[in-house]
Amino acid sequence: MLKALAFEDLRVGMREILLKTVMDTDVVGFARISGDDNPHPPSATTYAAGSRFGERIAMGSIRQA
Repeated sequence: MLKALAFEDLRVGMREILLKTVMDTDVVGFARISGDDNPHPPSATTYAAGSRFGERIAMGSIRQA
């Protein structure tokens, strides 16, 4: 459970670990909002199965200068 802290409650050295399971809906949603038209994210059963990963992967954002 997340504990909400106000800015004033933060101290140097404090840490927090958040874990999230990336679901198919997350991968497809990210591909849509990022404009990623690479065939890998939306078609896990076809393209991704034949890739070096063997299954769908969660794509990251790429910053272009």
